[in-house]
Amino acid sequence: MPRALKVVVVVAVATFALSTWALVKLVRLGDGRNRDRQDVSTVTRPPPSLMFIPEFTLVDQDGRTVTRDALQGRVTVMDFIFTHCPFVCPILSERMSDAAAALKGTPVQFLSVSVDPERDTPEALREYAKLHEADTARWRFLTGDKAQVDAIVRDGLKFALVEDPNTPINLPGGGVMNNIIHPSWLILVGPDGDVFSFYRASDEDHMRQLLVDARDLLKQKR
Repeated sequence: MPRALKVVVVVAVATFALSTWALVKLVRLGDGRNRDRQDVSTVTRPPPSLMFIPEFTLVDQDGRTVTRDALQGRVTVMDFIFTHCPFVCPILSERMSDAAAALKGTPVQFLSVSVDPERDTPEALREYAKLHEADTARWRFLTGDKAQVDAIVRDGLKFALVEDPNTPINLPGGGVMNNIIHPSWLILVGPDGDVFSFYRASDEDHMRQLLVDARDLLKQKR
């Protein structure tokens, strides 16, 4: 191939690649305008008929009974954790802490439900709350009957909840437990007790949108 033709081909390929990259960026970023809302417009709003919070009776870190009635008339942010989790749970708890700080002074409440109630007693959750400097008047940690927790996650929210024997976790006092695959999302529940939306903990845009949506639900509640 003549040298001049090679140059033309290289330039054409480079131009096409650059144009394609630019087009992808424009689609993803909405040409830079209103980016915070543009990027999170794909946050999935589940149909109420498909996702719900079923009836439950659990206890918090202080041994107080908590039922589904605690959601009524309140805007609630929920997540699912277990205290021995070294993977996604620290991120989830950090996000919950950040959201609680950002929404301080509002009536938004926070509920973290343990998916390992066998080990996560109220005492263990109380220590976990202290570790994350949680204001337990606003952010409570729930445990109780495993079947009820399973029903919330699997039946109500349609998320996977399974033990993973291929990823063992060493326990502080000796022994080993299986990792538990569980939701890595924060769930926003409206004052009617219905699921409004859910937000990926690892996504900064999702977390910003969570704050926007929580404040919007507070306004609608008035």
